Amino acid sequence: MQFGQLLSTCRTKADWYEAMNMLGIENAPQLDAEDSIRFWASKLGSIGHPAAKFFAGDSHAEDNGADDPNAGSVSGELASAFLSQLEQLGEAFFINLFPHEGPYGVGHAWLYEPLCVFLREARLQGNAVMILWED
Repeated sequence: MQFGQLLSTCRTKADWYEAMNMLGIENAPQLDAEDSIRFWASKLGSIGHPAAKFFAGDSHAEDNGADDPNAGSVSGELASAFLSQLEQLGEAFFINLFPHEGPYGVGHAWLYEPLCVFLREARLQGNAVMILWED
């Protein structure tokens, strides 16, 4: 069964986790975005930037009120479009979007380069992307 076909049948988080197990997702390339994924999604959404759609994904699990991480899928096409938007905006845009003074540098902008590298590889392989995040 294809990735999109399998996920189209998923509704609950339990369905998504079962599908991810069937897909062997633990063996797929991964990027740990730490807490930054929530901040990127929130900030891009608050400024109405179309790149925020990446974090909503093409489909996602229904919220069941439990503390389980949220799950969503992003088609290869949407991931590639998001990468193009990231590259057009450039790293300086995200440094300004997430200002951070002090010893730890540029706050959540640290994610820019690793995310671009991850998405370039996904595009090269023709892969879709799964996103897991906690509220």
